[in-house]
Amino acid sequence: MVESSSGETSVQRASTSLWSRVWKARVPNKVKLFSWRACQNILPTRDNLVRRKVVEDASCCFCHRAMETVLHVLWECGAAQDVWASSAIRFQKFGTKQVDFRQLVASLMPKLSLEEWDLFWVICWQIWLQRNTVLHGGVFQHPSRS
Repeated sequence: MVESSSGETSVQRASTSLWSRVWKARVPNKVKLFSWRACQNILPTRDNLVRRKVVEDASCCFCHRAMETVLHVLWECGAAQDVWASSAIRFQKFGTKQVDFRQLVASLMPKLSLEEWDLFWVICWQIWLQRNTVLHGGVFQHPSRS
């Protein structure tokens, strides 16, 4: 019998914990799937579409000042910051100096209650829906108006 001597890294444990919490969230399955896709950086942001040669311009459709990455469109963009600032929970007090969206989520996870965690994902989902509305010719509406 061969014994496995491979160890588990803290990164692997943190990732397992993140996915467990994402899939246990009390939100619709479409929001859970969106959450997973956002953390995996596989949402069709303009940055990802440029890398796949689908579009040529990676700039944010809201502010036109930065590349539209998952982190930017859901957290850093002025349009997103306005939504976060007006939410019942002041999520942005937790900090914004992250490399990518998954790192942001990992840093927020231990600070949020289960209710706040669920609300975080619903707000992200609403921001994404509004982004898609604007991208396809609609007008941005604050998610609280939905």
